[in-house]
Amino acid sequence: MFWSLTAVLVACYALGCFVAAYYVTRWRRGVDIRASGSGNAGARNMARVYGMTDAVITLLLDAAKGAIAVVAGLTFLGAEWAALAALLAAIIGHIWPMQLSFHGGKGVATGLGGMLAFDPVVALTLLATAAMWFAFSRDFFKSGLIAIGLTAPMLWLFGHDMPTIAVAAVTSAICLAVNHPILDAPRQPRPG
Repeated sequence: MFWSLTAVLVACYALGCFVAAYYVTRWRRGVDIRASGSGNAGARNMARVYGMTDAVITLLLDAAKGAIAVVAGLTFLGAEWAALAALLAAIIGHIWPMQLSFHGGKGVATGLGGMLAFDPVVALTLLATAAMWFAFSRDFFKSGLIAIGLTAPMLWLFGHDMPTIAVAAVTSAICLAVNHPILDAPRQPRPG
């Protein structure tokens, strides 16, 4: 199990390193998205800088990474906690991609795709919760953070085991930390 887990986690980290926003802008426009807007390599910044088409492409590719990671964890390891550990590895790769000087996105779309593959009912409940908060507050960013923060409790509510909930809690904590306003200041890529 140890070697299988290690292989899946390394592969999912490498998968996560394919940061869609970076490669989509390189392919379509010949530029680095991290040098524009907020400096974040994610769908939100893509929408802000280049519009909805590029943002949707980015969102779908990043979400697919999360779904693939979860399926890999379930297929090769079997345990629910291992599927979420594979998702966590993909999210870490997305946030800190080695080939991009550890400067990627925020991991939200990858996490969403992974949760949709892992437990669609939980994922849709979290999206509904975010939508209700948005309807009340009109704050899209905070609505997403609330959904991220509620992931582990929602998994508990829907009967998942404690190791799975623990991995989800760690994953949520990382995503919340990198999306915190203090850490969400515009970043510029290192030259080279």
